[in-house]
Amino acid sequence: MFVGLILITLWLVIFYNYLARGGIGLFSASTGELKYNFQVKDEDQLKDYTADALGVSSDYKLFSSCTECTNKKNGIGVWDQVTGKQTDFLPYWPDSKATKFQWLHSTNCLMVASCHLKSKCSINLFDFRENTVALSWSDATDQRMYRDAIAIEERNSICIVDSKENLGFMDLRSTTSSIEWRSPTRDYPVNRYPKLAFHEGQLFASFEDTISVYCGSDWVPTSQLQQSHGGWILDLSIGGDRLFALHGNKDIFDVWETPRP
Repeated sequence: MFVGLILITLWLVIFYNYLARGGIGLFSASTGELKYNFQVKDEDQLKDYTADALGVSSDYKLFSSCTECTNKKNGIGVWDQVTGKQTDFLPYWPDSKATKFQWLHSTNCLMVASCHLKSKCSINLFDFRENTVALSWSDATDQRMYRDAIAIEERNSICIVDSKENLGFMDLRSTTSSIEWRSPTRDYPVNRYPKLAFHEGQLFASFEDTISVYCGSDWVPTSQLQQSHGGWILDLSIGGDRLFALHGNKDIFDVWETPRP
C-alpha cells in the first residue's frame, strides 16, 4: 500500500509498505525508472523494517524513520542519494517513531518531529556535525493533541498544528521553547490528519479535505483549496511550484499550481 512521498529535483522518492515488509525507492520523476531500492543495516546486519517519515539534506543525504519489524526498534536511516549506500543508522529514543523530517539549511540541522494519534509530541533538532541535539521539546504536560510540525527558517520559528486545527509557533532562537498560538482556540471535532507545508512565504495547512493558505506576519488566511473527491488529505508536498495532495480514498492525488503570495 502506497503511503507517502517526497519530491526532489529530477527524482521522486517513495516509501511503501506491503506484506508486513517495507522499503524506500528512488525513481526518476520523468521516466518512472527505479534507480535504487534503499535497504537498512544495523551493526552490519540487514533488517526488515517499516519506513515512515522522509527528509533530504542539501548535501544529497536521504533520511528515513525506520522501525525494525522484529523487535520494534526505532531509528533514523541515512543514505547517500548519489551512491544509494547507507551511511549511518541512528537509534531514536522516543517511544514512537518519527513522523516528519526537515533539513534546516541555515543551521545544518535535521528537525525530527514525532506526532502520533495516541502519544505525546516531541521535536528535536539534530546537529550531525557534532552529533548533538541543538533543541529538544516535548508536550509532556500539555493537554493538546499535536498532529504536525514544520520549521519556517525565514521566520526563525516552528509551526505546530493540533487536532482542533489551531496553529502555534515556537521561536527557534528561544531557550524556553514556549508556543505562541496565533489562531483562536476552536472546539472543532478532532482532525486525525492535519498536515503543514511552507512555500515562498505562504503556510499551507490541510484540514480534512481542504487546504488553507496563510500569509503575512500574522498568518492571515488568504485562500482555500478543495476537491469534491478523495476524502481526507493524508499528506502534502510542494515541488516545482506545484502543490501535491495525497488523499486517503483510493490513493487519489490532487495537483495545484501554488497560489501566488
